[in-house]
Amino acid sequence: MVGMSPATPSPPPAASAATPAASPADEPDVCRLADLIKSTVAVELWCHAPGCGHHAVVDTAQLIRWFGAAMPVPEIARRFRCSACGGRKVHSRPAWGAEGPGVVARHTK
Repeated sequence: MVGMSPATPSPPPAASAATPAASPADEPDVCRLADLIKSTVAVELWCHAPGCGHHAVVDTAQLIRWFGAAMPVPEIARRFRCSACGGRKVHSRPAWGAEGPGVVARHTK
């Protein structure tokens, strides 16, 4: 894999009983790795650290081996660190390509 490095997993913070933390994993319509593997779509990772903008495409099958098919695509980014700058401001989304909704945003350095 070139571009982004898996970060060392850290335990989730303790949630308060009064205010449960919402997560993309709790949303029923969130895109999961299992949804992408059916259509052979990879996952794009983008570094949003100031002055970086590094980009990588990671194979969905590899991500499933690491994190499981039920992993929500938005949560994958929290498990990566940018290999260019070391930053943790990484975002993830499906790499839809021609079969998807088209260009969602353009990231340039």
